[in-house]
Amino acid sequence: MLGNSAHRNGFAATHQNLLRELEARGHNLLFLERAPDERRKKSRTLKPKTRVYRSVAELKSRYAPRVRDAHVVIVGSYIRDGADVGKWVTRVANGVTAFYDNDASDTVSQLERGDAGHLPRALVPKYDLYLSVTGGPALEILQREYRSPMARELNPREDAAHHAAQLERYVHEARTGQLLA
Repeated sequence: MLGNSAHRNGFAATHQNLLRELEARGHNLLFLERAPDERRKKSRTLKPKTRVYRSVAELKSRYAPRVRDAHVVIVGSYIRDGADVGKWVTRVANGVTAFYDNDASDTVSQLERGDAGHLPRALVPKYDLYLSVTGGPALEILQREYRSPMARELNPREDAAHHAAQLERYVHEARTGQLLA
């Protein structure tokens, strides 16, 4: 998973709980995070499965084999250089690629005005799976107007076990093309 553990809108703990639950279910995880700017305060210690990269070039050179061979690669919204990272991930990864958006309605509004900085229009259909914390009609718009192959709500209101089970289901559906009952 590529993301920002210091989410500006408060979902960091939810995502950490999801990662912890997925690992408890036997998944081998790696969280890749862009190093903070020197101007920003480093306020946390890294978790054991977290690796830091300082540039998109370093991400590509150090982690290309891991991204290529992963069963699932999830790119979080609002990460620095997110558009460049997403283009690279959707081109290199052999497994399911997913974009996890903290606010799909805001992203759709930005797309309607042009491109969302972290997600250009042309990138939406390249992700196998579009996950959204917020859900709602924005998911239908992403599928219909922006050609997302599969847009689903992955809402953290549920407990981490339910959240992880939802993610596993969506990944299975994206990989096989078959919806589960």
